[in-house]
Amino acid sequence: HPFSREILAAPLPASFKEISLIFDGSSDPARHVRAFENMSVLHGYSDPVSCRAFLSTLRGGALDWFHQLAPGSIKDFKDFAGQLTNQYASAVAQEKTYLTLMAMRQGEKESLRKYVARYNQMCLEVPTAVDEVKAGGLIRSLRPGPCRTSLAKTPARTYDEVLKRCKKYINLEETEAEFAKLEEVARPDQKRGKPNSPRRESPKRNPQKSGPFRRSSPKRDGRNSFQGGREDRWQGRPRLPNGQRYNTFTPLNAQMGEVLVAMEEKLDGKEITWPATRFDGPTKPRSGRYFVSTYHMTIKYPVGENVGEIAGDQLTSRSCYQTTVSNNKQMARKQVKGREDRPDRPGGSRSKEDKGWQDKGKEKMDMQPGGEVEEVQMVEGKDDRKFRIRKELGEPIRSRLIDLIREFADIFAYTAGELTGIEATIIEHRLNIDLTVKPVKQKRRHHGAEMDKIIEQEVEKLLDAGHIKRIQFPEWLSNTVMVSKSGGKWRMCIDFNDLNKACPEDLYPLPRIDQLVDSTAGCELLSLMDASQGYHQIPLAKDDWKRVSFITSKGTYCYVVMPFGLKNAGATYQRFVDQIFKDQLGRNMEVYVDDMLVKSKREEDHTGDLRETFQMLRRYGMKLNPGKCSFGVKARKFLGYMVTKRGIEVNPEKVRAVIEMKPPASVKEVQILTGRIAGLSRFIAKVAEKSGPLLKTLKKSSKFQWTEGAQKAFEKLREVLVNLPLLAKPVPGEELILYISVGESAVSSVLLREEGAAQFPIYYVSRVMQGAELKYSEIEKCALAVVMTVRKLRPYFLNHKVRVRTNMPLAQTLGRPAVSGRLVKWAVELSEYSIVYEPRRAIKAHVLADFIQEGTKEESAEG
Repeated sequence: HPFSREILAAPLPASFKEISLIFDGSSDPARHVRAFENMSVLHGYSDPVSCRAFLSTLRGGALDWFHQLAPGSIKDFKDFAGQLTNQYASAVAQEKTYLTLMAMRQGEKESLRKYVARYNQMCLEVPTAVDEVKAGGLIRSLRPGPCRTSLAKTPARTYDEVLKRCKKYINLEETEAEFAKLEEVARPDQKRGKPNSPRRESPKRNPQKSGPFRRSSPKRDGRNSFQGGREDRWQGRPRLPNGQRYNTFTPLNAQMGEVLVAMEEKLDGKEITWPATRFDGPTKPRSGRYFVSTYHMTIKYPVGENVGEIAGDQLTSRSCYQTTVSNNKQMARKQVKGREDRPDRPGGSRSKEDKGWQDKGKEKMDMQPGGEVEEVQMVEGKDDRKFRIRKELGEPIRSRLIDLIREFADIFAYTAGELTGIEATIIEHRLNIDLTVKPVKQKRRHHGAEMDKIIEQEVEKLLDAGHIKRIQFPEWLSNTVMVSKSGGKWRMCIDFNDLNKACPEDLYPLPRIDQLVDSTAGCELLSLMDASQGYHQIPLAKDDWKRVSFITSKGTYCYVVMPFGLKNAGATYQRFVDQIFKDQLGRNMEVYVDDMLVKSKREEDHTGDLRETFQMLRRYGMKLNPGKCSFGVKARKFLGYMVTKRGIEVNPEKVRAVIEMKPPASVKEVQILTGRIAGLSRFIAKVAEKSGPLLKTLKKSSKFQWTEGAQKAFEKLREVLVNLPLLAKPVPGEELILYISVGESAVSSVLLREEGAAQFPIYYVSRVMQGAELKYSEIEKCALAVVMTVRKLRPYFLNHKVRVRTNMPLAQTLGRPAVSGRLVKWAVELSEYSIVYEPRRAIKAHVLADFIQEGTKEESAEG
């Protein structure tokens, strides 16, 4: 017998069940072996039993082949399956490659659901295909349509993301098919009726009265707007004699139209006409109505026995909107005969001022003050490892910079496996948890199947990187929280709220953002660096592992490195970077937690400054993320500001966020608006006064009301945001100037520096007065403005002598012992600083125009 004695002597288990698989040599032997192995594992067969059970699946020629084998030649199941596969190798299915996926195409009448299922099945037969190949092949093989257009405009990074987006369009396709069926049922059957009844003719219209677009009338509105025969079917948009289409924008109700023609284009003045007879009345909820779907961007309407459809897409919608608001081309308007002029923007009128700020805002937002960056290969010939430098960087700085970065290639981490971590002897994070607090083990939250899959992927990445490990008996247990990111992605976070409450606060000071930004402005070259998974490079004390644990649907895990979300993680990281860069901070480098910036006042010094930084990174084993680093730039976003050689500019993204906001419709939206404006307050003069009407809408009331005053304030702020000033940085040791202004409900000030006859703002400060402050006298409000500014800008007042220019007798009032208690208190507080009061002078700078008037009772103030 071909089986060995060990196989023949092995007893069968009492629960043995024969496997109902058959192989006769005509099918794929490898597939048969895999199917048998799965069943064998299910039944728990031993190796000898598997051999004897596998024999029972052979039939015909395969069984004849077995009995021709030499006696005792089969020692185990692996040997048995290998001989069978070799014998029938010709029947093994040919392995498909990625070229099979590239050759696939969606059928002309094949639904998106069926094709995606067919493509997905083929992917399973191509195990060597990577995610990018599968995603690209699916996009390429789709029929032209909204799904393919969407995936082409915004490429998906993974195959799973492509499938998710296809699912949305599958639902859309099937919903539209259901709508079509409903319309087919709702449409009256024209073939029914008496066999001898004459066919109803469509009433003929007087061409002298109808014109290209008929105006609505009460009599016409009362009857069905979709009457007409086959001869009235939509005939398409007419063409010019040369075959080109008219450049038109036609409202869908066909009661009015307008032609916008660029100045360089010329028309012969012919009237544009086409049969748009289907849209000469309002929508009626009756048979023959048309269906409008804003969500699907389509309109469907009956055309005789067929269904007409007007389809739109996002790209076209955006293009139309940009055309209406852009002033790059001069546009001339031609009116269609018999209609009134239309507003510039669909859905409402727009003033010249409105158009102005939007156009200027668009132009301003397109600015790239830092210049473009380009990617350079870290190693010649390898595209998977690159870093970014400024494109316009000249020689020899460019060559020196590239050589330097390649010399220190080991400080960059392109994968999580390259993160070696920092030695625990250098820095280690400890929780210092209060042992008297009872540990909290949160009950697992359910996120749903889709989110669980994303969490599982994130956990696998952390396990592969060595940042977490499985734990069986955690002391504290927290839940995962999913936070949405831009681009439709999700970030997994851990809810450490309970754990953080049991930890004392680390009072290590963080740098002031204002000082870091001022110190950075005015440099010729900058390099921004980002630590790769910054917090995860710092180890966690081993005693705290069981406390920093979390639970998922697959089990419990604990961090072995410092995770994000812990109470004192930021302080630990800041302490670490302050320690390793202590000789560079303020001189050629600035660091705020994980945001690092190397600065050089002279271009030729930049490579030397970077070398000093790279040496420290290599010494302590800290790794950078090359995808988020930019080297040798002139200007870049740093801590929410644009820092340049000229000074400090506003972050265009923050301005765009306010300019593109719609008028708020709820208290929450007003809070979002005021929060965004607060982030720009350094650049806006009297921002509290200008935002006053917005803040009034936040007062408690039964119903939210967006008032006319709030709308005007909103429009005014958007106009101001278009032309925000460039802020200067103070020169060490120089005197600074302070102007103050008092309004009805707010006090404001501006700190500036003078250079000759020119004045340059450094910081705008503003605050709303509340409660008893509104009843202060004029002199007390002016003193409040000074005190408020000193508290806000304390570092500037500590390092500079400040001249307060005011026509109010502040010096005499604050120095008198008989003044009110609050003035005495303020005088003591201000005595710490070097402040001098002098009469106001003429303000000539345009950016200081808001401070010409100092108080509420004076027309103007000039020194």
